[in-house]
Amino acid sequence: MGIALPTIAACLAVSLCSLSSAIALWLRPDTLKRIVPFLVALAVGVLLGDAFIHLIPDAVARHGSVSDVSMMVLIGLFVFFVLEKLVRWRHD
Repeated sequence: MGIALPTIAACLAVSLCSLSSAIALWLRPDTLKRIVPFLVALAVGVLLGDAFIHLIPDAVARHGSVSDVSMMVLIGLFVFFVLEKLVRWRHD
């Protein structure tokens, strides 16, 4: 039971965080419109955190070259930056 308790606690914490977004169903539209940018920023931060904590070290372990993986990450960030500047989009 040594590792089971922290594992179950972590799963419950993650589940509660994801279920907390269900509160948005009962918010007024004007309140929801105000908090959506913050929720999007939170989602982006979680995805970037997952990439830097799990995916990039795994890619380095599989590929073996830190410089090659780092260059691919930078190229990917640059490509998506340029794509964001080229595509017209709005939050309206």
